[in-house]
Amino acid sequence: MKDNEKLLDAIGEANENHVPDMIENASDKPITAASKARKIAIATGACAAVLVGAIAINSVNNSDVPKTDDPSSSYIGEHSSAPETSSTEINSTEQESSDTEQSRPDTPNRKPLTDVEFLLLLEEHRIFPEISDVKSENTELAPITSDIVFEGMGFEGYMVNDISELDTINPWSADKPLESLPVYKNLSIKEHCNVPVHLTQEQMEEMANDAAYCLGVAVTGTSVEPISAICSDPPKEVADLPYCVEVVCDGEIFGVRNIEIRVLGDGQMSISFNSSMSLPDGYSFTFDSTTDEQAIEVMEYLTAEFKGLLQFENPAVYSCGDRNIYDEQSRRYYVYDKHEEYKQDILSYNFTNTEFCSDDSGKLMIIWANNPLSAAQNLGEYPIIDAREAEQLLLSGSYISSVPTDYLRNGEITAETIAKTELIYRIGFRDEYYQPYYRFYVALSDEYYAEGSRVEGMKEYGAFYVPAVESEYLSDISVWDGSFN
Repeated sequence: MKDNEKLLDAIGEANENHVPDMIENASDKPITAASKARKIAIATGACAAVLVGAIAINSVNNSDVPKTDDPSSSYIGEHSSAPETSSTEINSTEQESSDTEQSRPDTPNRKPLTDVEFLLLLEEHRIFPEISDVKSENTELAPITSDIVFEGMGFEGYMVNDISELDTINPWSADKPLESLPVYKNLSIKEHCNVPVHLTQEQMEEMANDAAYCLGVAVTGTSVEPISAICSDPPKEVADLPYCVEVVCDGEIFGVRNIEIRVLGDGQMSISFNSSMSLPDGYSFTFDSTTDEQAIEVMEYLTAEFKGLLQFENPAVYSCGDRNIYDEQSRRYYVYDKHEEYKQDILSYNFTNTEFCSDDSGKLMIIWANNPLSAAQNLGEYPIIDAREAEQLLLSGSYISSVPTDYLRNGEITAETIAKTELIYRIGFRDEYYQPYYRFYVALSDEYYAEGSRVEGMKEYGAFYVPAVESEYLSDISVWDGSFN
């Protein structure tokens, strides 16, 4: 059912001529002021990279569970620090009053959105392009590289009591046939510049203002950070381009002083609650003392509370996390927009997930909105190998990993040491392509831990990647022969 048909169904009797077709092709209608930025992003083919925001929230050893380092990186994403001060102050904007437009939901407002209000919000204030809108115009498949860029120190490893602690709701299944998946080119990479650059200031401002509207908060100020403010000696052609647009909003309706919405040049977005937002009594939202059942309960509450911001028609929540040597869990909380169609669901899981982050007292501190479709180009549908073939490549030493071979049991990977397999997209902000990989969780040796240095019975698994795209479409097949690490 099209969105306009959903509207008619929800509204009842109405003149169909007055209800716009919300999924009309962008090329078939003019770009309006309200939608210009996202239409431009879709036209260029968009997709965003890993979140680079105000604070770093990933541990040295983690790179994804989704997340994007990387939820898509089934990602747990790669977040890195950036200066908080803005270099250029631009005019403040007033939040648009709902009294002047009866077709939009009231704002500010923390009341639950009705179905009609939600559909109208999607039409007028969609923040990210839909996956289905980022189509490929290529008639031939060009070769791609599969050179993963691992961020941070250490290696990608996960310490748990049981591998089930890393379970997500990844819709991929080895039992369901899948012949091809799209590959996206990261448009935010610029030579000799180590920060994402793609969206214009106008596009970033529109995304931030749409997010503020969807939260029902008034914008009190807007600022811009150019590349030159956070990157030493950047290329002249990008030095004055915006790295980040930040809008500051009145946070009173959420019980905080203000809310800061930051949009980066690759479209990734963070929503920070100054002094953190308290949750109602009865909810547990912690790193290490929340049960699986409590995690789902609190995520269902947060998903309903931020329905307008998420813009998910069928939200699916999940929570997982590894542990430290003291057996303390680092729980993470996610939601993505689930789809009925299998391939679409895989893409949505990897490219639409949002992470809710708590502070040390169990309050909501920040929301990371991951959607790489704002700064990427769909290169087409690439044939992929199945999990069994990928496992054979792994066992033969053809893989990419940041795990030193010295940490393998007896120096090799065997079928018995493979504890978990999943298909994911890695979405690091320095990765040239967003492409599917098989990620294998391999049990590592205990020899490198001093006696008594960790709780007895804990296990550690290293992440090993095998490109899912068939080798004939990989231009650097010799790179990932096991010598990469």
